[in-house]
Amino acid sequence: VNSHLPKVEATKNITDAFKESYSKTFDTGLLSDEAHNSIHLYHSNTEDVVRTASPPLSGLQHNPNLGLYQSAYNSLLIGNLAIPDWGSFSSSKKDAWAQAAARVLSGGPIYINDDIEHINHDLLLASTLPNGEIFNWDHFAFPTRSSLFFDPIKDQPLMIFNTQGEVKTLGIFNLKDQDTGYLIGPQDVDLLPDQNQNMYVLFSYKEGYLGKVNVKDWIQRKIKAQDWDVVTFSPVKN
Repeated sequence: VNSHLPKVEATKNITDAFKESYSKTFDTGLLSDEAHNSIHLYHSNTEDVVRTASPPLSGLQHNPNLGLYQSAYNSLLIGNLAIPDWGSFSSSKKDAWAQAAARVLSGGPIYINDDIEHINHDLLLASTLPNGEIFNWDHFAFPTRSSLFFDPIKDQPLMIFNTQGEVKTLGIFNLKDQDTGYLIGPQDVDLLPDQNQNMYVLFSYKEGYLGKVNVKDWIQRKIKAQDWDVVTFSPVKN
């Protein structure tokens, strides 16, 4: 390409050709896969959904943890441009519940790649509302403040959060092969903390009621290797 046409112009022409092609058949924006080339990304102004992680490469063993890592941090950019898509996952594999929890929190689409006979129906029911729709969050999931400058593959767990009104939800994903400790607190699960809200009740998806915590407090917790949890912070009203 470089010997015949400048790279930027060539990429823009390819992107425009894709837009023209699908606009003849579909009346809405589509998923933009392989959009992380910066030239492509900034010329893609009609796609509604953009993939946030690299797809598995042919012939190489896919690491699903790497996909969670990429999606969480890439959403900091892509979540301001389009709907972040964390990609498909298999509902029948060992890590299916962790993958599902991450996508529920992501605020993006949820879809699986299993054959019909291998679909985990219990997991799908737990990932959606009773009417089959996905949960409607206030925005898209982002890494917590405390995890922005840590490597979740080497250091503390990957932590992402989302909000629905006054209720804040935190996802914790241990991507390592060893148990690890971490801190959580109300200040880590909100973009703009309510300074007038003093107390929160904590509820763990796996452990149940965890107690009350002050808005400025931090709780020390542990998580097993390759494990995950979702903790909800609900405000205490007078």
